Amino acid sequence: MPSVIDQQPFNEYAGNGVTTLFAYEFQILAAEDMVVRVDGVTIPSSSYTLTGVGVQAGGTVEFGAAPANGTTVLLSREMTLERSTDYQEQGDLLADTVNNDFNRLWLAFQEFYSGGRGVPTALRVPLGESIDPLPVAADRDGYLLGFAGGSWVLVPGQSGTATSLALDLANTAFGKGASLIGLQDAADYFASATVEGAIAELGLAKKKLVDVSAYPWLADMTGATDSSAKVFAAQTYAQSIGAGIYIPPGTLLAGIDIHYNNAVIIGAGSYLTRIKLPTSTVAITSIATASNVLTVQCASTSTLWVGRSIRITGTTASAHNSGFIVTSVDSATQFKCQQLNTTVTGSSTGGNFSAANVIDCGRLCDGNLATAYSGLVLRGFTVDGMRGTRPTPTSDLTDWGIALTNFTKFNITDVRGVDCWNAGIAAFINSNYGHAQGQVENCGFSSTNPAGF
Repeated sequence: MPSVIDQQPFNEYAGNGVTTLFAYEFQILAAEDMVVRVDGVTIPSSSYTLTGVGVQAGGTVEFGAAPANGTTVLLSREMTLERSTDYQEQGDLLADTVNNDFNRLWLAFQEFYSGGRGVPTALRVPLGESIDPLPVAADRDGYLLGFAGGSWVLVPGQSGTATSLALDLANTAFGKGASLIGLQDAADYFASATVEGAIAELGLAKKKLVDVSAYPWLADMTGATDSSAKVFAAQTYAQSIGAGIYIPPGTLLAGIDIHYNNAVIIGAGSYLTRIKLPTSTVAITSIATASNVLTVQCASTSTLWVGRSIRITGTTASAHNSGFIVTSVDSATQFKCQQLNTTVTGSSTGGNFSAANVIDCGRLCDGNLATAYSGLVLRGFTVDGMRGTRPTPTSDLTDWGIALTNFTKFNITDVRGVDCWNAGIAAFINSNYGHAQGQVENCGFSSTNPAGF
């Protein structure tokens, strides 16, 4: 049998929420050659078990948790293009070593031939045909690429057409590109003038968006269950790869905290993606304070993590009915929280805690002492404060749609704020050098409501 046989170096499957074992029908020479993606997101090797390394017929990939129903599972061989074997003069020339060295070349050729390794970025024609090279950038600028007579033609865009809009969106001139959809502000806080360039400045390219509903995050887009923790996990992963998060069409029940620089949340559109503030609460047994830190005994801390913004309501001490940041999770029934801008003392019993705001950008409860953050793009969703099912807040630190605190260089476009006790969108404490374009409906009913809209 030949050392390398004719194979397609990838297999694609549809996830069904049950199946965890998927076969790959191509040869890999090392575990590092295997790349596993679910809906375009690369899955770390720690999340699956790989068999069949070195086997010509392939092997299997077994996930720890089944990819969600409707997701696309792609298994592909993507070898590092390097030659690590160094033959020594008068050294051993072993058959296995030489065969593996040559096998890597042929396996890499298979990847190219199948459309991998950057080949889709090249303009290709069927075998036996040829095509002229494109002109230099200056000569093709302002044109679209068309085809006629077996070769390419440059097509000028006509004013007022979809063609001319596409050209304008890609244009770097002032008044074009990003400014057409609100990503460029009058003071040029974003250096780039193009749509993709402005987003990329914050560490994001569209291809790097992390879909919160995809494996392994699996946020519920029906709005039936609280997905706050799943969104937080997706955010944490997105930060680690310099990406933003994407929230697809549907209803997401979550309180989202943005306590980091260069954050991006993109939805499918303000009338397609809806983020609702959770109304579920967790009962509090007692609260004690020491050095301005609240130690809270409660029914469960399973919905908490360090840095989460929470609202405490209904305790026997009015000073405890406010917004706080979780500073530690001590046990299954105890956590600590704090707000820096006020002194809180005393003890109390009863009450409950819940999510504080739909999206808390910065630490609203810390007020003038809030940590400064910079770089924010929010686009394409509705934030729903669920005013009809949450009690009236007793402080101005909770129940906002989008609250920015000491957050600079921000861009908010195609966002709706609805049914919030406080404002749908508000900026506090040096939150400037930015742009906001949105729509607010049925917000601002709280007597504690300060400025905002």
